[in-house]
Amino acid sequence: MALYLCRLLYPNGKVGFKFLSEEEFTALLTDREVIVLQSFQLPSWLQYLREGISKLSIGRVKDEELIDFAKSMSVMLRAGIPVIDILEDLAEITTNRKLKSALVQIAHRVREGLSLSEAFAQHPSVFPEVFHRVIRIGEETGSLDVAFKDIAEHLERVHELKNNIKRALMYPSFVFVATFGALIFWLVYVLPKIVSVFTSMGLKLPAITLAVIDLSNFMKRYGIHCLALLVLLLAVVWVLRKKSERVAYAWDWLVLRIPIVKAVVTNFQYAYVADFMRLLIGAGSNIDRVLELVAKGVGNRVFKRALERVRESVIMGRALSTSFMETGLFPRLFIRMLRSGEESGTLEEQLRFAADVYYGKLEDITAKMGKMLEPIVLMVVGGMFALMMISLLSPIYDLIGKIGGM
Repeated sequence: MALYLCRLLYPNGKVGFKFLSEEEFTALLTDREVIVLQSFQLPSWLQYLREGISKLSIGRVKDEELIDFAKSMSVMLRAGIPVIDILEDLAEITTNRKLKSALVQIAHRVREGLSLSEAFAQHPSVFPEVFHRVIRIGEETGSLDVAFKDIAEHLERVHELKNNIKRALMYPSFVFVATFGALIFWLVYVLPKIVSVFTSMGLKLPAITLAVIDLSNFMKRYGIHCLALLVLLLAVVWVLRKKSERVAYAWDWLVLRIPIVKAVVTNFQYAYVADFMRLLIGAGSNIDRVLELVAKGVGNRVFKRALERVRESVIMGRALSTSFMETGLFPRLFIRMLRSGEESGTLEEQLRFAADVYYGKLEDITAKMGKMLEPIVLMVVGGMFALMMISLLSPIYDLIGKIGGM
């Protein structure tokens, strides 16, 4: 996706520069108030950098703000207030500048005749794709208030699960970082002083102590280089994931092979797929369109390709449950619920039940994640410190043996 640096003339006569994505630039060309005086297309890697910065907390629209916005839209639409008035009112009271700017522009686009879903689609850095997808269905069915209510519920569930996962990972992450920091301090500063005492006493150091000394010397000489190489490697992987579909797929496939991470990711995807399908089917979309939108919405590319195969199979006339079963990625309970919904004509209800089941499983996993990771943390931390203590105590035992033999 291209990134443009534009010199703009505003209605008040002021001239300014602004970075615009391809969609924003295209939309601005049709704007009658803001005039593009000059435009420069920038390298594609700057767009990736911009997307990465936009995902940081600085200047980002928080999930809570999007949830509150969707809830407010639903309530005010149900009360019969015109869409443009709602957008302008919410833009006036919001404290987030990025959200305020987006709402003002959306209201302006709708006033010019653009549909609400198309106006939301022009702000992908503010509103997730679920917004304009579900809003489009709401426009087609005449139930915009229900569409915003469903969006709020969906975002609220996903946000709550993300918070649960973060809380579960906080303790083991802190322990690993603290232990690694203590280990580096011990290797770089403490061990050399102790070793100098041993060598001054003429002690013959055992192999394990010599190995730890070599590691200490290596960290002192090349520690910064190793850290820089690690950062560079992570940056290269991040860029390759953005640029190469194969690398991104391989990464997502690898994630599904890590035991505890696999349990979290798979249950999250099961719940997300079921909930998003329910959302779109309830809004009146046909199954072909539902599968297309869900495939675009999932984050893991292994699941994305599986859903694309499901869509192709359904288009060829196969049953939905059979198509999901043939991917080999979805569990039997998920398949049984789909089959039951197809046979009884209650697919939306069965998908809601499936989403509740897998959201419940995910909440249970995240609640127990700390306890599941605790043995691994203890083994790693205990192993590192055991190695340090053995390397330190072995020469001391030799010294005590020499003193006792005198």
